[in-house]
Formats: sequence, C-alpha cells, structure tokens
Amino acid sequence: MMLPQSKKIPFDAETNPKPVIRNSEIDSSAASTIDEAVAVAHHQQQQQQHDKRILSLTGTILMDINRFSSTTVVSRSRTTLAIPIASKKRSVTFITATRMRIFLFITLIILLALTIYVHANWRPGQPRWSVSQMSDQSEKLICQMTNQTLFKEILKPLLVPRIYITRSVENAGFAVEYDSFVEFTPHGNKQFKNIIATFDPSAPRRFVLACHYESKIFPGANFIGATDSAVPCAMLLDIARTLGPYLSNRRNKDVTLQLLFLDGEEAFSEWTATDSLYGARHLSRKWHEMPFTNPIDPRSTMKSELDRIHLPHIFVSGLSWAAVEDDHVPFRRRGVPILHIIPVPFPDVWHQLSDNESALHYPTIDNIVSIMRVFTAKYLNVLP
Repeated sequence: MMLPQSKKIPFDAETNPKPVIRNSEIDSSAASTIDEAVAVAHHQQQQQQHDKRILSLTGTILMDINRFSSTTVVSRSRTTLAIPIASKKRSVTFITATRMRIFLFITLIILLALTIYVHANWRPGQPRWSVSQMSDQSEKLICQMTNQTLFKEILKPLLVPRIYITRSVENAGFAVEYDSFVEFTPHGNKQFKNIIATFDPSAPRRFVLACHYESKIFPGANFIGATDSAVPCAMLLDIARTLGPYLSNRRNKDVTLQLLFLDGEEAFSEWTATDSLYGARHLSRKWHEMPFTNPIDPRSTMKSELDRIHLPHIFVSGLSWAAVEDDHVPFRRRGVPILHIIPVPFPDVWHQLSDNESALHYPTIDNIVSIMRVFTAKYLNVLP
C-alpha cells in the first residue's frame, strides 16, 4: 500500500547499517571446520532476511499511523518514532484534524524482545520466528478494540497520587511480582516498589513495555501527573485488557508480553545521577546480576535476566536520545537496545499542577494506543 506523497515517512532502508556480528558472537575467522563456516554463512543470511522483515514491519507501523489516525506526519528525524506534540517549537510534529489542548506526555519505553541474545542477532540452531503478517481487516479489528469509556475507567484510578495496577493486570491473566527495595535519597531512606507483570513466566524471552507509575512530589499539593505518567500506565493496562484474551493463542510460545511499572523515576530534589531513576537503576542492576538458565536450551549462552530483553535494528542508530534522561538509560547502559518514545520539547504542563485530565486529548490517545496495540499483536503473532 503506497502512502500519498505528502505523507511519506523519510525512512531510507538503504542507509540502515548492515548487521554486525560482535566478538562475543559467532566469528567466521574462528571457524575451524567447513561445517562451522557454513553455519556462520547461514546465520548471516538469516540475519539479513530478519532485518528486511523488521524494516517491512516498521514501514507497516508507520503506515498504520496514517491509516488509523487522523494525523498528518511531519518528521525531520529518521532515528526516532515521531510522537504528536502541541508546541510552538516543533522539531517533530503531528498535526491533528482537531486542535488538541495539549498533548499527553508519553514516557513509554519499549524494550522489544525479538531475539534471545543482547545484540539481537539470530544464532544457528535457534527456532525460526518472524513477525506475523496481518490483513487490513485484522488490523482494523485490533484497532477497534479501543473503547474510550473503558479506557477512562482504567485511567480514572490513576488520576490521583496513585497506587493502582496490580489488580488490573492480574484480571488480564498476568502473573505479578514486586521488586521492592530501600534506597537512600536526599530525604533519607525511602521504600520503592517496581511492579513486574508477565503473561507467561515460563517463556524464555520477553517483549517488554515499560513506563514509570509514580508522580512527582509537590509539598503541600496533590500532583496528578496525568501526562506524566498516568496515561502511559493506562495505555499499558489497556493493551493488557484488550490483548490478554488472545495471548494464550499466540503462535510463538517462545516469547511473551511483560509490562514494567517502574517506581522512583522522578527526582526528590534536583535531577542527578543518584537522585533519579531509582526503580530503573535498581531493576537493571538486579537483572544484570541475576543468573538465568534457559529451560528450553541448557546450552544457551544467556547469562542474566537482561539477556531476555532485546530490540531489533528497526531504526538507524543515533544520538536523538542523548538530551533526555529517562527510565530507559540504566537498561541501555547495560547493553539492552532501547526504543524510547517521548515528545521533545516537553508539553507546557510538564511538572505543573495543571497536569491533570483537562490537559488530555482523548482522540489522540485513542490513536496512539491503537497503533501500539497493533504493533504488540504483530510482534507476538496474535490474531483476533
């Protein structure tokens, strides 16, 4: 399906770097037998085919933005997925058909689990797996799962200084565990709790969607944080609610959906390396140090829990993330490839008491959660 000329995404597959096999992976120079050399060549061919499938998926996702939303895309960057911004300074912009009052602040991190190993390269002997192809009708059915009334019911308990989530994901069939810890802050020792919801804990790989669920502290006032970060939490819960009934029937049982609701993203005083990202720093360190044995393939070289989370080469590498410190940073620093979605510049209500429900534009929220739902369904090989 061709996009109208005015809506083409400036994405050139020819500029995408060729897949690189790192030193810790298969090295053809170390192949001492013909069989090993053949295996390496076969692996490289599989990787190239895999990258082509991912590029095809990316094009489909970007076309979905035009197909299922009423927005026109104007993007000046090939390195990030453009997100709607209502701002006078428009470096990346979606222009909606209806004038939004202000766009929600999405601090949604996608830690995509496409392969078993950290650098997203297939190995000889791995099970074959690819992103599912969907008909237009199937995509529309998944988009039509959006129910604004039910979404508002999910969002309402989060539009308060909040602790709400566990019951929703458990009702959707997810197993919940907590990563509780105490960390020193400028206000003394504080208790933190990350919420980890996994649909099928026995699956060796994870497709991970993450956001933070706590809100900034305003002494003497109740800060709602509708855009930062009630709506991203509600979006993850809505994906769990709508796709939960179909996840058991996913065609690839090797990968499952995992949702992370991280605590302690906001600074207590001033943003520093030690006063921020408490939950993400703790969980990334914990998973990095936690040994993992693949129950399906004991010969697997996976060493830690972090090795179960991965991102393919969908976008050209770049420095677009450099100016924004967020929950993705501790994972990226430990070698987990990241797709970070966030508007730049931030909305006017960012860290203001006016960041409440009146700042939200529900048609835009509906469009984005529909796109995210289709992306997740395709990745997990889920059909309605």
